[in-house]
Parts: sequence; structure tokens; C-alpha cells
Amino acid sequence: MSSLRSLLSQGRQLYDNRDYEGAYKIFNRAHKLSPDNEEVVLWKGKTQFKLGKLKTAMNTLSLLVKDYNPDSWEGLFYLSKATYHYSFFLTNRSSRTKNLKSALWYSERAYLASRRNKSEIASLRAIILSDLGQLGEAEKVLIPFLKSNTSNPYVGTALAHIKRLKGSSVEALYEVDKTLLYYPGDVDALTERSLALRDKGDYSEALNTLDIVLRLEPTNVLAMLFKAEALELTGRVGEALKVYKQINAIFTNPLVKKKLSTAPAPLVPSISPAPPPQQMPSKPLSPVKPLSWDPKAWLGRKFSIYEVTDVLGEGGNGYVLKAKTRKGEVAVKVLKVYSGLPEEHFDALVNEVNSLSKLSNDPNVVGVYAVYVDKLILEDILSGNSKLYKEDPPRIVMEYMKGGNMAELTRDDKFFYSSQWNKAVYTAALSVTEALYQLHRLGFVHMDVKPQNIFLTEKPRYPYELTNVKFKLGDLGSVVRVNGKVTQVTVEYASPEVYVETAKPYFDIFSLGMTMYVLLTRKLDRPDMSEMNDAFDCYQRKDLGCVRDRVRKAQEKLRNWDPNVPPEVKPLVKSMLSPEPVKRPTSLEVHKYLSNLVK
Repeated sequence: MSSLRSLLSQGRQLYDNRDYEGAYKIFNRAHKLSPDNEEVVLWKGKTQFKLGKLKTAMNTLSLLVKDYNPDSWEGLFYLSKATYHYSFFLTNRSSRTKNLKSALWYSERAYLASRRNKSEIASLRAIILSDLGQLGEAEKVLIPFLKSNTSNPYVGTALAHIKRLKGSSVEALYEVDKTLLYYPGDVDALTERSLALRDKGDYSEALNTLDIVLRLEPTNVLAMLFKAEALELTGRVGEALKVYKQINAIFTNPLVKKKLSTAPAPLVPSISPAPPPQQMPSKPLSPVKPLSWDPKAWLGRKFSIYEVTDVLGEGGNGYVLKAKTRKGEVAVKVLKVYSGLPEEHFDALVNEVNSLSKLSNDPNVVGVYAVYVDKLILEDILSGNSKLYKEDPPRIVMEYMKGGNMAELTRDDKFFYSSQWNKAVYTAALSVTEALYQLHRLGFVHMDVKPQNIFLTEKPRYPYELTNVKFKLGDLGSVVRVNGKVTQVTVEYASPEVYVETAKPYFDIFSLGMTMYVLLTRKLDRPDMSEMNDAFDCYQRKDLGCVRDRVRKAQEKLRNWDPNVPPEVKPLVKSMLSPEPVKRPTSLEVHKYLSNLVK
């Protein structure tokens, strides 16, 4: 029989050569020979971690620091590392935060217990703090180790991690490449490099880097997870599914279980293959065309005191321009004018103005400074006076929201993948519900709630700055009175009954529910999309029988839909997207629900 010391020596040699399977067999033999030996338990736990058996490793290392040596810095360090890695496999945001806090606590104990390896433990602490959104604290942890001129792979990787979460993938790549210059086989540095490449949009090179990691450590489940996600991002869902199956064969976890439960249907990824289109304009229900116009014609022109400097965008009912005044910048929405319109639509433009003037003081609504709509001028423009449309168009002067909108922010990987994202979505939706409450109370329906109509007061540079951003509901161009006629819809976010009813507050609740779904998943894949588009076409043809049929089919598909959103909001989102309007919550009820999540 081999001696315990001989077995430990063999196992450690195999471990150092990255033969973790062979090492594990040896350490198991040693454990049977001496089940109470602290060193054997430590090496067994470390090898389980390297084999990707994260839960088993956490159990083994917890036993070590609980029953054998509570001051084992190495046991605490690897317990922290295993706990940190496991957090990536949790589907619930609050569970992941709890796991990260446990990992941080273990790393702090390891730091206090160790007289050496301080930089390695501190670097792990900095990485965990970063993932908790405490980037300033993370930087402070590394300060004592940045003064040394000696290259340190742990500190270099942690510094790159912080820079990446701050939104600078280029600086992160610079830091991690410096580390890899001296330590080309460091798997943690290589993994961090792949994430910086992914954030930069270089998915091909990110996958190549992860393949290097997996050649060095074939059972590195975290690298496997990042590879599967990168494959999904590039649309290679079948290949991603194979990687998820490999992870599942190593250890079971909530994330992979959820991924595999969707097969063989299209895999529902935690990271969507492609962000939704940035612009989803509303469309008139009447089969008419707007006056042909190039908004660039207004560049450099002055409307009263407002000098147009840029064209910001175009929606279904207007062009949005940026203009400057002596007191600062504003947004100017020039209303589209449709030729051959029925009188009711013409009147709707004027009624919109009355609505806006009553709503402009709400702190959760983009401010309205002035409204210029003259009924006689509109009639003249409709008669073909395009020169008058250039010189004095119907327009609304609004607060300029320099932070952009949520649709734009959702497309930015560094924000969408950050731990702050879900809470930012809930906060934005909370602000919208406050605005909707006031709208509905005053007898109006917004009629166009969607990501590009939720604006930010400031543009955040880094994910941790999301907590300081204020959100406002904007673009009130579609606002109508309760029970007023619906004249236009954004099909992707509209509720099915919008085609067959007059305007109701529960239209807005459905649209906000769909908005939350899109912001949380980056997907615009509602199951009734085909029926909604068909209903629009039928309405254009004035085939009301066809409209009612498509609406009924759309409602049936929604009834069977289980939107894949975080569990803490799934009951809320499902109720908001109910095909039965009376079952949807009110804006006040949604507000109360979300208030509990963003405390």
C-alpha cells in the first residue's frame, strides 16, 4: 500500500501538470486511507474545483474550514473562488448577489488568515467587489499591490476586470495582455481577455481565446459557460447546446437546467443572439401616407428662438430635431402631416396639443416648453404649401434628454450584461408607472409605451452609474383621451384589443409589460407577432371580420405564453401581458409591486 505522503506527492505532481482527473483519483485514494487528514481534504477540494464540480468542491472546502481548520487561508481562498464561480450559474439575481457576498466573506477571512499570497487573495476580493457593483472599493483593495514593479498575474487580471466593468474594454485588453505577456498560460487572465473581447464585439477572437483556456483546462466550467453564451450571441445555438450538455454532465445547476429544458425548441439564452431593432415607429391605422419630406431641410433654420442643429430621429407621427437657444439645448418634435386625411385625424393633432400642455409638469414625463400648432396653417400645408411646412411646421418644443433612451442602452453589452441591469429596468418601469398613473388619472392614454420612449436624464458611462440615472416617459405624440379613437399603433408593443376598442388605460399596461420583457431579454419575439401584423393589414383593408379573427388568435397565443423573465417579476409581467384586459393590474398596482424591488 502506498504511503499517505507518497500519494499526496503523486497527486500534487499530477495537479501541477493539469492532469486533474488523475490527481483526483490519487487524492480519493489518500482520503480513503486517511479521511481526517486536513491536507488530503484540502487537495481533494481544490481538485474538485478544477474539475468543475463546483457544488461538491464547496461542500468539501466548507467541511475543511468548519471541522478541520477555520484558519486555513488556502481552504477559504478556494471556497471563495468556487462560490464566486458558482454565482454565474444562478438564474435569480438576488441569489447571485447572496452568493457573491458569501464569496466575499470567505475571501476576507482568507486574507486575514494568510501571511503570504496576499496579492492573490486581494485580487479575488477586488473581482468579487466589482461584480457587486462596488468598483471604487475594488480599486482601493488593489492599491497596495500596484506600487510594486513586479509583474503580478492576479493583480493584472483584477485590474482588467475592473476596467471592463467600468465600460472600457480597450483598457481592459491592454491590462490583461500585459499580464499574458509574462504569464501566457494563466487561465484566469485568458478568461478575462475573452470577456473584454466579447464586450468589444469581437466574438470570434473571444471564442478563440476560450478555446485556449479549454485546451489548458478542459473541465473549466466557467470558460465553458462563456463559450456557450458567445456561441449564442453569434447565432450558433446548436453548438451552444452541446456545450451546455457538457457542463450538465460535470455538475447540475439552475442555469444549465433551464437552458436544456427548452430543447429542442429554440434555446432561450440568458444573452440574446441579437438586440431588438432600435427604432420601432408607430404606424397610422388609416391607409394614408405622410407628406414626403426630408427633415434635413430644417438644419440651420430658426423656429422662433430655436435654431435647429441636428436631426435626432423619426417616429410614426413626427420628426425629432435638436435645437439650441441662448439658455441651452431643446428637442423639437415636428408633427408629420398626412395628405388626404379624414377630418378626425386632423382634429387629433390639435387635441394632442391640449393634452401635452396639461401633462408637461409631471417630473416623470419629458417636459414640454412650448407648442406651436395653428389650425389654419395646417390646412394650408395640407393644401400643398410645402414651403410653409419648412418655415412654420406644427411643432412641440420639449426637454432635451441627453442621456438617450432605453432602447439604445439595451444594445450596449456593458450595461445589459452588468449586475445592475435588472434593477435599472425595474427603476425605469417604476418611473413610467408614476407617469402613467397621472396620465390615466387625468383621463388620458399614452398609447405608445416602448423602450425608445423611456428617456434618461444623463448618459451613464459605467454600469455602476445606472443607480444615479433618472428616467422619464416621453414622446407624448400619441396621447389620446380615454375612450378616444385609436389612430396609430406600434404593433410590436401594442395589446391585441387595440384594433377593436377605443383607447383604454390597460393598453398602456400591456405595452409596459412588453417593454419590460424586451429590456430584460433583448428579444422581440412575442408569440402573436404574426397575428398582430395580420390584424394591422386587415384593418388597413377595412376587413373588420378578419381583424376580429386575428385579434382572437393573438389573445389565444398570449394565453399560453410563459415569458422568460427573472422570477422576481414573472408574476407581474405575466399579469401585465394578460390577453384579458380586466386581469391586468392598474398603474398604481404595478407601481406598488416594483417599489418593493428597487428599495
